[in-house]
Amino acid sequence: MSCQRWNLSVCRSTRPSRCPTSLAGLLDDFSVRIVVELGADALPLSARQVALENTTGSIGITHIALAPQIGMGGNLGILNDDIASGGQFQFAYAITTDDTIRVADVLSLNRECDTQVDPRLINDVTDVSALSCWPVGGASTPARRAGARGPGIELPGRNIPTSLELFRSPERANDTRSASPLKLVGYFGIVSSTSGANYIVNVDDDDYGDYEDPNSPLAVDLPLAIAHQLRDAVPLRGLLADSGA
Repeated sequence: MSCQRWNLSVCRSTRPSRCPTSLAGLLDDFSVRIVVELGADALPLSARQVALENTTGSIGITHIALAPQIGMGGNLGILNDDIASGGQFQFAYAITTDDTIRVADVLSLNRECDTQVDPRLINDVTDVSALSCWPVGGASTPARRAGARGPGIELPGRNIPTSLELFRSPERANDTRSASPLKLVGYFGIVSSTSGANYIVNVDDDDYGDYEDPNSPLAVDLPLAIAHQLRDAVPLRGLLADSGA
């Protein structure tokens, strides 16, 4: 009898009335996520599979992290899960053997999300739900960035992700700080890598705009606004150049 090794991630929601406890499991040599929903007694209620894009037929999974149910969207510097304009999502993140991080919504779409959509093709999109997860191969999903290896998140310099965890970062009381890379309000991921560097991934940044404002196109940098993108460490990207005169 042969045995398969599983990578498991358990998510217990901070809003149990809206999101039951879930267990995500993956066979580490198949490009399929198996998501099992657990009841209050910790017994399985249902199971479903979410396939990943696998053009080579050899994609495997080495690590998984499951987020709680998240209300996507918001830029007021507070967690707003229950009233978020983008609706409800629950994301599973998986490190795969193509050295990228794959993302899927396992709440309603049950599809892999394309994290490499070219931002130039969506700068007029204001639908936060669509921006939260472009389904891989979807009819309305725009083309990818030039040079993208696939739909997954890529680390700079061909660096290889080794592990990741997702976390919730609530607002501070009486916080007067302006938006910056160090101010985390929302849901984020932390990724370790073979170089020793760690990276932060924006899952739902509740302290930054959700889309470009046509009346102020430099106010929001779309690659920093949409979900499943690496967080920029450089503050004040929106400042205009000064001639120094």
